[in-house]
Amino acid sequence: MASDLKFRNIIAFFFFGFTLAIPNGLYLVATQDILSGSSIPSTVILIIMSVPHILLKFVAPWFVYKVSFLVWWAVVTALSLVSIVCVTADLVAVRMIGAFLSGPAMCLTSVVTMAMIAKYQSLDVLMSANRTGVGLGDIVSSFIYTGLTTWTCMSPQMAMVISLPLCFVPLLSHWLLDKTPLQEVDSYTGVQYTKTDHQEPHEEKPTPMIDTKHKTYRVVSMLWTICPLAGYLYLSKMSRYICTNALLTSIAFSNAPFLPRDHNQYYILLFDCARLLGSTGPILTSPAGPEWQELFKIRRIWIVAILDVIPIFLYLLTSWFRFITNYRIIFAVCFAHGIISGMLAVYAVIYTADQFVTKEEKGVAMGLVEVSCPMGILVVGVSCDGSGGGQLSYGYFGCRGCCC
Repeated sequence: MASDLKFRNIIAFFFFGFTLAIPNGLYLVATQDILSGSSIPSTVILIIMSVPHILLKFVAPWFVYKVSFLVWWAVVTALSLVSIVCVTADLVAVRMIGAFLSGPAMCLTSVVTMAMIAKYQSLDVLMSANRTGVGLGDIVSSFIYTGLTTWTCMSPQMAMVISLPLCFVPLLSHWLLDKTPLQEVDSYTGVQYTKTDHQEPHEEKPTPMIDTKHKTYRVVSMLWTICPLAGYLYLSKMSRYICTNALLTSIAFSNAPFLPRDHNQYYILLFDCARLLGSTGPILTSPAGPEWQELFKIRRIWIVAILDVIPIFLYLLTSWFRFITNYRIIFAVCFAHGIISGMLAVYAVIYTADQFVTKEEKGVAMGLVEVSCPMGILVVGVSCDGSGGGQLSYGYFGCRGCCC
């Protein structure tokens, strides 16, 4: 077991993921409230949150190690605070600025977290803890906003103000973290060097042009390596939201013990709970030791990606031909789909890190590979609205707005 696999590290990275999902979920559930008093379509919120997120995610991983992690978290906290304050304003334009600022905040949270995880030997377990936090945050965020605005009749502005303390959770998590691995630099451990009197022949230093070509080759090589894995994550995101926000909305059963309008809410809740469970694999196998972790590690990511896409065709055929007559079968498929989606979200990033040697390269690659996630959300959201098929819905039992 890695020496840096401490309980406080697991908790810290869990809350890094939790605080990444909570603001995202709150904003997207509150889309209609943010745009209230205007005729702006809800897709605009999705665009102004996703586009800066995507653009910054192409750039930020290359510079994340140039600045102290504490400074990054201070920037994230400041962006989050300003964003929430703007969202509670009376002017629609100011509220939209607040939604815009949430994009860079979420991007930096993700990129900095990946860069930090790459510094630890227990990368697999900490990645699993982070994704588990994201999964729980997805579930909790919609319940928070629904409970405050619908069940307690609280105003949307006050509901957002109450979420302000969450902005400081990343700083508290960074304080809780064992930061010893973060201070280490990449080195060839285990190799002893001895000084000799033998003088090597003088070698010419590489010219700037050769050095630039070498750096360009490394960048291109990294992008080429992570491209397939980013594609798998993109397909997973597409599959998730096509199924839960389009296909499953047309599948209901008369023999179910709940109303037809509530079917999709149960489908989404079951999927999200299963996805949360699927992301805990490395955590559950960690007590057995590294041998068992390596045994259960998924390396053929493409197989998992194919399994993740299959439910699209199953739900499509079901909505057309109605050959499934019992809601329990759809429940079972939703649960299995959630497990597979959660596993892919964790092991695709872990496998990305395994393709590189140095910790900094791992961190950069882990940050870059996830750019496909907001891209998938943006494409599905815009397509859903542009095709007249409705907007993306998010949350359970009365939640409003659209979701990532």
